[in-house]
Amino acid sequence: MKQKILVCKNCETTLTKPLTILVEGEDRFPKLEWLDEKPLSYRGVCLKRDEPYSYCALPHGPKPALDFAPCYLIRLDDLLDTVGLTSDPHRLNGCCGLDGCDGPNRICECEAFVGTEKSDCWTPMVFIPDNEKTKWQNVKS
Repeated sequence: MKQKILVCKNCETTLTKPLTILVEGEDRFPKLEWLDEKPLSYRGVCLKRDEPYSYCALPHGPKPALDFAPCYLIRLDDLLDTVGLTSDPHRLNGCCGLDGCDGPNRICECEAFVGTEKSDCWTPMVFIPDNEKTKWQNVKS
């Protein structure tokens, strides 16, 4: 299976290690276990879902920042050092890590918001890239 890397659309900086993308519904897609403080996949594996990570059940409620699809779920240790944290303290809420409830909190070297980290004690450990600010590229062999 071909591996891909996630890059910033703004500056083309590589954001992840090479990853194998597994699509929900495929035989190899793992059963998701939404465990606190645990990753959702193995190293080197990105999980693609056609459902948003979160959505608002109220018809007139605010749209959560992670209400988009497809949704890619990436391990935090598959991110490169080119992905930093925002300096905006309003997006860095959480008690033991980042809850990711206040919009994107991870940035590229060019300062573009590239996604949201969820790493608090009540969330799985995951990075969800912003599909409008990032893109996938095949790994050159």
